[in-house]
Amino acid sequence: MSINPLDQRGFVTPAAYTSDATRMIGVLHNIQVVLASNQHGTLADVANPVLQLQAIHGDQATLEDIIQHLVAKQLLQHHRQRRAQREWEQEREAAA
Repeated sequence: MSINPLDQRGFVTPAAYTSDATRMIGVLHNIQVVLASNQHGTLADVANPVLQLQAIHGDQATLEDIIQHLVAKQLLQHHRQRRAQREWEQEREAAA
């Protein structure tokens, strides 16, 4: 029996943890899923990005705040790329 089975869409479903050990197993399993492209994922593969986030956002930042910040950053980048693409297409049409 797995701690966090994948549902039909491939998402990890919440687990009911009966102890700290099973909770940690669940956490490590989720990390393993995220690092699936790296067959030999290590704790350093997890610690380095976490330390980078901590350095940027501080020790007391909530995961939700960090996620929202990253999503906003990604949306802004996507918006800028779309705007640049539209401008390029308009210039190309004007030159034609």
